[in-house]
Amino acid sequence: MTGEASAAPGGRGAGALLPGALDEVLGAGREAGGGLRVRGGAGGLVVEGTAMQDAARSLARTGEGLLVVTAATATAGAAGGPAAAVLDPAGAAGVQQATVVALARLARTATGCARLSALLTAAGLAYAHAEEVAARAGDGARDAVARAAGGAVGGLVRSPEVVVPGAAAVLAAVTAGGLVWVAVRGGGLVGEVGDDLVADLADGRLDVRERGLVADAVRDVPVRLEALAGADLAAAGASAAAGLSGAAAQHPLLLEALVGGLPVGLAAAVGVAGGPTARRAVRADLPGGDRLVWPPADVADLSAAVSVLATQDGALRPTRVRVRPAGPPAAVAPATGVADLLARAAPLAGGGALSPGGRGRSAAPVLVEGVVDAAGTRRWVLVLPPTQTTADPRSSATTNPADLGSDLRAVGHVPSAASRAAVRALEEAGARPGDPLLLVGYSQGGIVAAQLAADPHLRSVARVDAVLTAGAPSGGYDVPDDVAVLSLEHEEDWIHRLDGERSPATPGRTTVSRDLTDAGDLTGADLRRDGMSGHDLSRYTETAALVDASEDPSLVAWRERVAPYLDAEGTTATRQTFLAERVPAG
Repeated sequence: MTGEASAAPGGRGAGALLPGALDEVLGAGREAGGGLRVRGGAGGLVVEGTAMQDAARSLARTGEGLLVVTAATATAGAAGGPAAAVLDPAGAAGVQQATVVALARLARTATGCARLSALLTAAGLAYAHAEEVAARAGDGARDAVARAAGGAVGGLVRSPEVVVPGAAAVLAAVTAGGLVWVAVRGGGLVGEVGDDLVADLADGRLDVRERGLVADAVRDVPVRLEALAGADLAAAGASAAAGLSGAAAQHPLLLEALVGGLPVGLAAAVGVAGGPTARRAVRADLPGGDRLVWPPADVADLSAAVSVLATQDGALRPTRVRVRPAGPPAAVAPATGVADLLARAAPLAGGGALSPGGRGRSAAPVLVEGVVDAAGTRRWVLVLPPTQTTADPRSSATTNPADLGSDLRAVGHVPSAASRAAVRALEEAGARPGDPLLLVGYSQGGIVAAQLAADPHLRSVARVDAVLTAGAPSGGYDVPDDVAVLSLEHEEDWIHRLDGERSPATPGRTTVSRDLTDAGDLTGADLRRDGMSGHDLSRYTETAALVDASEDPSLVAWRERVAPYLDAEGTTATRQTFLAERVPAG
């Protein structure tokens, strides 16, 4: 388990560990100045339960050994004492006195070892228990509610009083009606109930009848759908999307709970509707890196399964990637810090609701910088694009690999045209195995960066040294411990919560969170008007500037790790942009 020690100057020593560790268990992190909260990283306290138990056993054995030595020494002294007293009374008295003192010290040391062993054993069990409780309490309650809701939907499908064309139709209708209802009622219901739902869920005291949610749903959905029947569907869809986005931005914990429970609820619904056959565990590994897992254990399993049917780049509709340079390499100034690194993603942004400004592109730009230090060592900075287009991911006309299909596949931990394009661009730039590499990505670029850092194939092209992500749902990736990961997350940004996973707090992974509302950068009205405002790249760049100025030990350690990629005396850099397109396989 990882906890956080106090970062205050002149820290309070061991007394600071418990509050910090509890902060880590609760996922809050520690204050790092400038409105930042930091979890994990080199400055965090790492508590390994198994190591504590091993140390406790070692101390216990040491104490037992000392007691054996003490007993043997006392026995030997008692056996030789009378003869020595006759031959040299004064010397014998001195030896006896020294022996008594030594035996007392040995006994105290043995007692201390036993006491410390007991304390370590208790502490290890307490930390392990706290970690298990923290990890399971909220998720367990969330999954129980999701399973009950899914079972209710599945029971509706199986009910003989309900005539439907099939389970899929009912599930789709219920989901669509629920989305419309939440969108229209978002300001009222979610604003009224909000994140209290999540708190009640974790405490096991959520009562939907008491809150009136069921009655509201039954009463309002038909009314709202009837009101929308004669309306402009495009405008209604845009309004619904805006309402959902605003509600998610104002109540991100609620969204996280809903997303995290979705796979369990869906599996329960189909299991009840389809009987024992639908509940049977299935896993199939398909060509192109696709996989099917049923029932889905998490959002990654669900995304992977959906991507098989709904996106390109997989086993059903394989594609290949074409990468071409947009121009020759050009000399540029090396980046000066975290904010400057992240700002390099701004020119790569295209159109679409998940990417700031500009129009959608048919090809995705990937930026590769070669950095050479004064000693002649070459390093690489690979900057990956955010989502470029929100076109239908099933359409074969979607040639830009940085699309919603790649978003879905990246969350599902399966290869996509976007991830293949990034590796191809690095190879085209001239990277060689063993060259140090820094991956930088915002939004989709951050998911793909984490995906590549966990990919053995990329590590055969270059050695991943560090990763910088912003606003990316990348917590589910198992990145190697020797890769230094820094993830920036805004509390009001719901995009980074779409994988249902909290970024782990380990020595190799540092997560920085910032509350833009507390900082005065955003208001509730801003979020209602634009639910994507917390995801804005310019705001993440401002957060990165605060990271540059912070003295938090984890942030200092990460900046030191990437210092060789930054501007320094004798360091030069060249930049080349590559354009990646998805083309039909064959």
